[in-house]
Amino acid sequence: MKFKPSLPIKSIVKSYGLKYYWIERPKFDGTQSCYSTDVESFYPLVGNSDPRTEDMQYVLKLCNSCPFKQQCFEWAVCHEIHGIWGGTSENYRKQFRAKNKVGVVPLEYVHEFFKNKNPRFAAFKPA
Repeated sequence: MKFKPSLPIKSIVKSYGLKYYWIERPKFDGTQSCYSTDVESFYPLVGNSDPRTEDMQYVLKLCNSCPFKQQCFEWAVCHEIHGIWGGTSENYRKQFRAKNKVGVVPLEYVHEFFKNKNPRFAAFKPA
């Protein structure tokens, strides 16, 4: 199984056997299920690998009815470490990345990572 985002890809960097994608943020239009939901619901226990069952079930129900579920999942695989995105937990995305050899680039590092302006990202220069 190979990860092929449906969202437009701005850049890809290959390093250490992983692919790091910079993809466009989904263009939400207000019809997404999470639009009027409290953001904290999607971060039930940040940093904990076992969110509360009732919170997870509530959010999964929202995600499963959302027309943006796939795009949200793709975005999260590439750029989100914490929280519930596209109906998936932090642990699920971590396992998915490992299986598909996809690296995560948090948003705060996207420009530095792909533009190689910061020396700490020298190891990730495209080959």
